[in-house]
Amino acid sequence: MRQELRQVLETARAEGRSTLLETEGLELARELQVAVPAYLVVADAEAAAAAGLAAFPGERVVVKVLSPEIA
Repeated sequence: MRQELRQVLETARAEGRSTLLETEGLELARELQVAVPAYLVVADAEAAAAAGLAAFPGERVVVKVLSPEIA
């Protein structure tokens, strides 16, 4: 198994999780050369505003919560 894949899985296990966060799943897919959509993780609204969302294609973006406590 590639080191990057192993690291994602080990991190989830070390945190006591039996599931991956969406971004971790996307990272695994990308490592396996599966096409994934562009995404950006930000900590708060100010970071989102500063991120320059114009770099994303299309006219819409999707906002999701990223938390191991929300499944």
